[in-house]
Amino acid sequence: MNRLAGTPTLLKVALRRDRAMITITLLLVAFLVTASDRATRNLYPPGTAVPAGLLATMRNSAFVAVYGQLPHAASIDAIGVSKALVPAGIAVAILAQVIVRRHTRADEESGLAELIGGQVVGRHAALSAALVLATGTVLAGTALSAIGLCLVGAPVSGAVDFGLCLTVVGLTGAGIAAVSVQMAASTCGTGQLGLGALGILYLVRMIGDTTDPGLSWLSSIGWAEKSAPFAQNNYWIVVPGLIVFALLVQAAYLLLDRRDLGAGLVPPRRGRASGRIRGAPGLTWRLLRGTVAGWLV
Repeated sequence: MNRLAGTPTLLKVALRRDRAMITITLLLVAFLVTASDRATRNLYPPGTAVPAGLLATMRNSAFVAVYGQLPHAASIDAIGVSKALVPAGIAVAILAQVIVRRHTRADEESGLAELIGGQVVGRHAALSAALVLATGTVLAGTALSAIGLCLVGAPVSGAVDFGLCLTVVGLTGAGIAAVSVQMAASTCGTGQLGLGALGILYLVRMIGDTTDPGLSWLSSIGWAEKSAPFAQNNYWIVVPGLIVFALLVQAAYLLLDRRDLGAGLVPPRRGRASGRIRGAPGLTWRLLRGTVAGWLV
């Protein structure tokens, strides 16, 4: 049987299941980006020189650690989107991860994948459909953000470059999720691996921006920042992003052929022989302690 058999059908089903989540999330991301740029434009109309005090503030170490470095020769538009670039990229990457995880590992965990597998469906169909939908979602977010920036008066060249930055971060997130699905044996474990990898990329970018700028090149989030939308507009930054995405997808397919349905390459840990849970509060804390710790970090 063709390993991709049934992919178009699964893609239609996945799109129908996620259409509301995708639409709402992408519209919110586009609104965040355009609102940030428009607010800055209202304060500093086109042609206005960037105040030295504003530049000094935005190049403060704390600001750089959270939002990234402001590009050299920054324009008003570059300042307007500086606080939205990293959050928007991470939001698109997380959305892509949720899509991939939901239509692969989550379906395997619920038994839906086994039910679908009884039909004419190839081994790679579910992962392929999830990746196609995630890629389309990232590209749609790119287009919406670029169009929104153009509508508020931003230069087309910078808007396109900003969209490419979202593409780099979003596709990296999708590729990481595709590999995480093969490694972990549960939806929770897949989410922890995927989000943990994004967290590491963010920390690497943060450390690089505040200590050694060369370290930022080790992070896809750092690549988006180095593209410098509305300043240098380094369009070529999308090339390493596409290469990394292709390598992650290839690795995911290779790993998929080496595991059983519903299993992960990393076996789950054995539980304790005797439990220490005392009542409903203890059970609640046991189930949620990982989530609470993650959000606190």
